[in-house]
Amino acid sequence: MNKHFWYKTFTTGSVIFLFLLAIDFSIELFQINESGTVVTLFGVKIVTIMTKQELSNSLTLTYTTLISYLLTLLVWSVIRFIISQRKEKT
Repeated sequence: MNKHFWYKTFTTGSVIFLFLLAIDFSIELFQINESGTVVTLFGVKIVTIMTKQELSNSLTLTYTTLISYLLTLLVWSVIRFIISQRKEKT
């Protein structure tokens, strides 16, 4: 395993995480229909304040986001490692 392999694994894993985070955030954001606080599966905290004049959303990341990111990188690294080992055997 060389540096290029791990660099590509890290960048691809990060892009996968951002994609999953965007999907998770979008689903939760469009389901909000009243004032309150929602925490998504990946740990984005959405605080919504609705009044007759405006709709205000505040976004915050939690420790769950960091844990989700690290788990996504770990799972992607294991998948890439297994795939590369199988390619080397053939």
